[in-house]
Amino acid sequence: AALSTVVSRWMAALVLLGLLFQKKRALSLSPHPFSPIDKTLVKHILTMGIPNGLENGMFQFGKIALLGFVSSFGTAAITANAVTQTMASIEMIPGSAISLATVTVISLCVGQGDYQQAKAFNRKLLVISTACVSVFTGALLIVQPLIAKLYGLSPETAELTASMFRWHALGGVLLWPAAFNLPASLRAAGDVRFPMVLSIPSMWVFRWGGAYVLHWTLGLGPVSSWISMAILDWGFRAIVYLLRWHTGVWQQKAISCAHPEWVSPSKI
Repeated sequence: AALSTVVSRWMAALVLLGLLFQKKRALSLSPHPFSPIDKTLVKHILTMGIPNGLENGMFQFGKIALLGFVSSFGTAAITANAVTQTMASIEMIPGSAISLATVTVISLCVGQGDYQQAKAFNRKLLVISTACVSVFTGALLIVQPLIAKLYGLSPETAELTASMFRWHALGGVLLWPAAFNLPASLRAAGDVRFPMVLSIPSMWVFRWGGAYVLHWTLGLGPVSSWISMAILDWGFRAIVYLLRWHTGVWQQKAISCAHPEWVSPSKI
């Protein structure tokens, strides 16, 4: 499984590099290793990339810590958590893809100084994301018993998996788009530090701390980790990001465009 994964990723990387070296494309790589570097452009990239990288790093570290909590409940909990993680990753494929599109669309709008258009596209993308995630969630809920059989899960583990995924499905449909697509809009508008500052304490207080509180007060066991993530953590983020967007503070954070010719209304 590990070998096939590595080979598939190398194949994908080679295909993408081949496409990027084609000069006919709007964005292409130079075959010369010592091409001039646009320092202003690099500065803009790092301004957005470093906070986002720190946020993702802390997010992954928090996931490891939360896995330690789940593993304390035994083999059945570890297996159910792993299967649910796989299903959850499939469930969020369309939402993650729309997050990538959101950065491009909103940044073009902000680059033109058209904040009304940015708001309109943000609403549209949130609706599309919610609809797509809902379709994937519904399909996975229907085939979840079949997935349990494919994994050869015991009845106890299958029931635990179903319970975990139901909570993830609830949060995925109601809260995930606002908790993850909306910060993509904020980052695209240049408001890159706020999502990082918010996500790190939210991860530790609501996702990690909430799991322990729910378990020790209500005796929910390993399911508490999914409730704390999908309801407490995502819910808190969704509320704060919505407030941040509606206040319009992000309109003051736009990164100046070093190359105005890159921004064309026809590309929206």
